[in-house]
Amino acid sequence: MDIFALHAQSKESKIQVELAQLEYLLPRLVGRGEELSRLAGGIGTRGPGETKLEVDRRRIEKKIHRLKEKLKDIKGDREVQRKSRKDPIISLVGYTNAGKTTILNFLTGDDSLVEDQLFATLDSRARSYELPNGKNVIITDTVGFIKNLPHQLIASFRSTLEEITEADLILHIIDASDEEVTQKINVVEKELIELGIQDKPIQKVFNKIDLIDSRTKKDLEIQYPEAIFISAEENINTKRLRNKLCDFVEKSMNRYTLEIPYDDANIIETLHNRGIVEKEKYKNEFIFMDAFIPNDLSKKLEKYIVKNKG
Repeated sequence: MDIFALHAQSKESKIQVELAQLEYLLPRLVGRGEELSRLAGGIGTRGPGETKLEVDRRRIEKKIHRLKEKLKDIKGDREVQRKSRKDPIISLVGYTNAGKTTILNFLTGDDSLVEDQLFATLDSRARSYELPNGKNVIITDTVGFIKNLPHQLIASFRSTLEEITEADLILHIIDASDEEVTQKINVVEKELIELGIQDKPIQKVFNKIDLIDSRTKKDLEIQYPEAIFISAEENINTKRLRNKLCDFVEKSMNRYTLEIPYDDANIIETLHNRGIVEKEKYKNEFIFMDAFIPNDLSKKLEKYIVKNKG
């Protein structure tokens, strides 16, 4: 918890860490009060230690309540932001220090903090990224997992971790050079089950392959044949990762030909923003478009679809 407190930067993460610290302290404070009561007071009396600690307990309980209310407000704002997002969401998850932020920076050109230490990233980040096929996606990065993480911290960071539950695709980032790589994969997978998102599409991405020898890499490739092996730091095999993201987005769409009246021309902007437009022709009465469209959008535009090309 001290490490978390040291790295908390945003208002939300500072509240989350303080809440976790107070919830950790509260039962231990009450226990000490009972102990001091027995020592300082006689049978059936109220000890001076308990009196002071009862005051402290009520103060902590009130502070916990206020912090939870603040987090509730922040959660509401976050949900509004989520609803406004129209592009596919790709979430980076992984054991702490696996290189998630390095990959976020590499893909999106961001300059978020990258440090070789535990929990350098506590705050959820969301960045827009244009794939090589021209489609925009949102890439999110949040706090890393760790074995035996105190349940107070998991509970306090629940609203931040909910970013993962909104993802269309999860990239499980793994430090290929870690000597305990298998154990740490298991820790993350267990936490994903706890969050109830183990059934979402999950792609394993082994990072830092520049730090391992060819034999170790070969063993990992045999053990995890569906995984992608990269080095974001050294730009090794990153094209394959980009292509994988393109393939995923395109598979979540279908190709349609649409006939759009000029009165509804505002739909064209939506198609460019949420789909991949291949052809666009302006005729006398209609605008004809060939485009890959997300399934949810195609249902809303069904009356404009004139031919489904699969």
